[in-house]
Amino acid sequence: PYARDDVVVAALSSFYQFLTNMYLPSDAIAYPPEGGWGDISPDSFSAQKTDAVLNLLRHIPYIQGQIFEGTTATCFRGTGPHDVDPNKYITLIPPHVIMLAQPQERNGYYIFFDTERGMFTLCDFQDGPEPTKFSQDLDEMEGLMTHEDDEDLKEWWREFETYTIEDFFEEMKSRFRNLDLIPIEEGRVLMAKRGPFDGLKDVYREHGWPLENFKKEECLKEVQKRF
Repeated sequence: PYARDDVVVAALSSFYQFLTNMYLPSDAIAYPPEGGWGDISPDSFSAQKTDAVLNLLRHIPYIQGQIFEGTTATCFRGTGPHDVDPNKYITLIPPHVIMLAQPQERNGYYIFFDTERGMFTLCDFQDGPEPTKFSQDLDEMEGLMTHEDDEDLKEWWREFETYTIEDFFEEMKSRFRNLDLIPIEEGRVLMAKRGPFDGLKDVYREHGWPLENFKKEECLKEVQKRF
């Protein structure tokens, strides 16, 4: 089995539990049975993926609701084939990379996991790259995917902010803790920089966020009143 599976599953589970502590329902998470999700197979995918990707997707939990601004986790359970790659005009991704989350609306984000590098990448293709030290420069790389009919179709995802497994989820949690990301209801998240949301931040802090005594239900009711 893929060596990083346990690390990814544990980190993803911890992040999803964090989100249910803040705003998502506790039953929003579906955990795999012992042995993994039996309905996920190579036929589940709209494009070819490696065995490492297949094995990982059989063992991760899945969650309902937005996990980032305008972004939902991709679910690969049930009858396929499921879309495992973005539209080719957005970016090409190789078989060892999986799209774990995608935009639910126009301003959403993509989250990719590279099973060879063990790295997560967060992409907003409308705003453009904000590289980190693990991001890659396409001009300095060889052997990347290309499209025979359009030379502008490339692996653009590589240029965006990229993190190790541990750092990625700590970064995600930090943005929620600091209220750079503000849930306004159970299934919707906004970026604080998009508007004057100081009042909503105050509501979260008044209800104890991000401390253990956070009153989730009362907070969400007040947030919805004020939004």
